[in-house]
Formats: sequence, C-alpha cells, structure tokens
Amino acid sequence: MAMSMPGASTIYTDHDTVLAVQTALKAKSFDPGPLDGVMGPKTAAAITAYWATKGVSRAPVVDAALLHALNVPVSSGGRVPSMWATW
Repeated sequence: MAMSMPGASTIYTDHDTVLAVQTALKAKSFDPGPLDGVMGPKTAAAITAYWATKGVSRAPVVDAALLHALNVPVSSGGRVPSMWATW
C-alpha cells in the first residue's frame, strides 16, 4: 500500500485502473496502444491528446481528475503520491 502525502495528488498505477483508462480512451477514439493495463508511452500520449481536446495541459498520468473526466471508477489499489510518479 502506498503512503499518502498531504496535498499530493494520487497517481494510480495498478493494472485494473490503467486498463479501465485505456479502454475509456479507446472508446473516445484516442489510441492508448494495446489494452494491457500498462502505463506506456502510447497510453501517456493518448492521455495528453485527451486533455488537449479539453483545452487542458496536464501531466499524462492516471489521477483522480482523469478518472473523473473519463467516468472511470477509482480503484483502491496501485496508488503512489504524485511526487514519486515517473510519468
């Protein structure tokens, strides 16, 4: 289980959440690459492209804002504080 830092956004890295985001992006015609639950460069590019269509510049990460925007339920696992995210 990841630690939670006050004021830090939560980044979701677990397979199920990333797969749900990939599926939602693909349904909206953004290409996340293979639907494999892995946060790779194509998934990151699809997230960036999605936010760009909304007029928003955000880091290509799976966070609560993205989950909400894509209407993907929040998972209970796979979280890391954003200060430790590599994407």
